[in-house]
This record gives sequence, structure tokens and C-alpha cells, in this order.
Amino acid sequence: MAVGDDEVVRGFLSTLPDLQIRDRHLDCLQPGPGLMPASFRVDPGSDGEQDRVVADYGQRAIGGVAPVDSALWWLWLLRAHRRHCGRYGPLDTDREIEAVERVLTLYLAPRLERVPAL
Repeated sequence: MAVGDDEVVRGFLSTLPDLQIRDRHLDCLQPGPGLMPASFRVDPGSDGEQDRVVADYGQRAIGGVAPVDSALWWLWLLRAHRRHCGRYGPLDTDREIEAVERVLTLYLAPRLERVPAL
């Protein structure tokens, strides 16, 4: 990591849990809880509104394939950033803990949320 990039990475890591799916849908074509976005874009606000981050959970991908590996990449990046900063203990915030719990629930569930998936 380059000097000064810690804040950028920390901001990225703290934004993704806000974009993570939290609600269970009865529609099997909707992303399931724990899924992280495959990509996102920033929509500029209009008339004094703030910019808005819009997540993509595979809708724009060819065939609408679910981004099942996005959450694993987030976990890996969270661990790498914490090690880089010298934090080896438990997670710092409830948001991080809840996001990790949702990821584990997604991957350890005895069912598949979307096809193709795990």
C-alpha cells in the first residue's frame, strides 16, 4: 500500500457493509442476504443532494450471474488492511461484525440463493 492510501481503503471497506444485502426476498431471482455488490457507481446528486452510491449485484452482468465471490474478496481485503495497520485483535465496530456474520450466513447456509452460485 502506498503512503496515505489507508484512508481510501478504510472508506471503501466501511462503505461496502452499507451496500450489503440485509433483507431476505421470497423471489429466487433477487440477491440474498449477505451478498456484497459486484460493482457500484456514484450517481451525482441533483439540486444540492449528496452523491449516491448505487450497487450492482449482478444485474448488469451477462446473464445476471450473482457475484458470490464479492463477499469473500471483502473479507480478504478487510483482513489484509487490518494486518497492514497492525490491528490483529477482534473487529472494531458492530457494523463490521454484522457484515461478517451476514457473509458467513450466506456461505455456510445449506442452500443456494441464486443460480448459478456456490
